[in-house]
Amino acid sequence: MDNMMDEGLELFSLTSGEYYTIFENMQEGITVYRIIYDNSGNVVDLIIKYANPASSTSKMFLNKKFTGKSITKLYGPRAISSFIDEVNEIVSTGKIKKYETYSSLIDSYFLTSAFSPAKYLYVTLTSDITEEKRAEKILLNAKDNLEIKVQERTKELLTLIKEKELLIREVHHRVKNNLQIISSLLNLQIPYIKDPESIEFFKESQNRVRSISMIHEKLYQSNNLQKIDFGNYLSNIMVNLFQTYAVDQNLIKYEINCDNIIMNIETSVPCGLILTELITNSIKHAFPYNKNYQLDKEEFKNNSKISVSLYLENGYINLVMKDNGVGFPEDLDFKNTESLGLRLVNLLVNQLDGDIELQRNEGTEFAIKFKELNYGDRI
Repeated sequence: MDNMMDEGLELFSLTSGEYYTIFENMQEGITVYRIIYDNSGNVVDLIIKYANPASSTSKMFLNKKFTGKSITKLYGPRAISSFIDEVNEIVSTGKIKKYETYSSLIDSYFLTSAFSPAKYLYVTLTSDITEEKRAEKILLNAKDNLEIKVQERTKELLTLIKEKELLIREVHHRVKNNLQIISSLLNLQIPYIKDPESIEFFKESQNRVRSISMIHEKLYQSNNLQKIDFGNYLSNIMVNLFQTYAVDQNLIKYEINCDNIIMNIETSVPCGLILTELITNSIKHAFPYNKNYQLDKEEFKNNSKISVSLYLENGYINLVMKDNGVGFPEDLDFKNTESLGLRLVNLLVNQLDGDIELQRNEGTEFAIKFKELNYGDRI
C-alpha cells in the first residue's frame, strides 16, 4: 500500500542528486506533500515529504523539522479545513491554481501555485512578492495623489476658464454698448444737419457702426465666444437696413439663402460691412423712385427684390448679393470709383484675401469668394 502511495513521489528525487541541489537553492519555496484519502476518495490530510529552505517563509512556515509530519496534527483540523478543501478542488480538476496570501506575522505577501502531478502527490510553489506588492501600493498611492492633484488643477482651470469667458463676454457687451452710443450720437446729430448728402453720410456711418455692434452682441449672447451664426447675423443686417431706409416691403422684398456657416469675428466684421455697403447701394440706387418715394417704373412695382446667398464650395465661402433693379452703370468701374461705399467694399475684400466679380445681367450681382481668416496663424 505504501509503495502505491509513493509511486507519484518517485517523480522527484528529493533526497539526493542534482534535483535536490536545485530545490535546496531555489528562491521560491517548494513543498511536496503525500495525499491521504478517506474511503470515499476525498483528501483528508497531507503528509509533508519535502520542504526546501525557502518554504520557511511561506504560508505554512514549513522547514525540515516538519518533514514526515501530518499537517492535521501540526496545525489542527479547523486550521487546515479550508486548505484541505482547496486541495480537493485542485485534485478533482487537475488544474494549476494560483492565489495570493498575506502573513500578518511577518508582514509579507506570497504568490502560490498549487497542483497535483500524480494521484498521491500535491505540490506548492511559493514566491515572496512583498516588494512587488509594496511597489504596487506606492504606485497606487501615487496614482491616487496624482488624480487628486489633477482634479484640483482641473477645477482651478475650469474656474479660470469660466472667469475668462465672463471677462470676454463682458468685453463684447461693453464694445457693443459703446458702438451703440456712437450710433446714437450720430443719430442725435442728424436733425442739426441741413445738407441731404451729409444726412446720408451720417446714416451710412450709423449702419456701419451697427453692423459691427451686432457682431459683438451675437458673441456675448452666444455660447461660443469666438464665432457667430452668420446666417442669423445676415438676417439682422437686412432687417436693420430696410428699417433705416423705411423700405416698403410690399414694393421691394428681400430674400436670404444661407448655409449653416459659423464664422469667427476676424471674418465676420469685414464680411458684415461688405454686406451693409452692397445692400445699402441696392436699396438706394437699384430701383427708381418718384418724388412720393414710390417705384417710378411699372416693371419694378411687382417683382423688385434684393437677395443674398452665402454658401460653402470647395473650401471657399461664397457671398452673392443680387438685385433685379436698373443695373450697375456700364461706364462705371466699381474698382476705381469715388464712391466711399464701393471703395470700402474693395478694401474689405482685399482684407479677406478674397476675389470680387460684378455681373450686370438682369440687374446687379456681386459675387465674392474668400476663406475664413485666422489671424492667430499670422501672429
